[in-house]
Amino acid sequence: MSSEVRTGTIFISHASADIEHATEIYERLKDKDFPVWMAVHEVKPGANYAEVILKTLDAAKAVIVLLSKDSIASDHVKREMSLARELELPIYPVTFTDLEELSATFGS
Repeated sequence: MSSEVRTGTIFISHASADIEHATEIYERLKDKDFPVWMAVHEVKPGANYAEVILKTLDAAKAVIVLLSKDSIASDHVKREMSLARELELPIYPVTFTDLEELSATFGS
């Protein structure tokens, strides 16, 4: 079974630990009829997860990345952001973490 790749979506990148905040953003955008995509809600069981992520990012129009200690340390988020930069997609950072805390941990 494969997942359908939709074009022109807003891709939400996040660490697993931030699933609740990511889902809140996903649901709010979806309620406003924005074409939003988040792996946990879109990738079907049995699909090649990495392949679907790559194809979806390639077809996306923008990326929202949730910034947190967990996402900054996540290899998956790093790969997604690297690909988004290569594709020259607009990236919109969102954080629910105190920015001073992030800065103290990772520098400016």
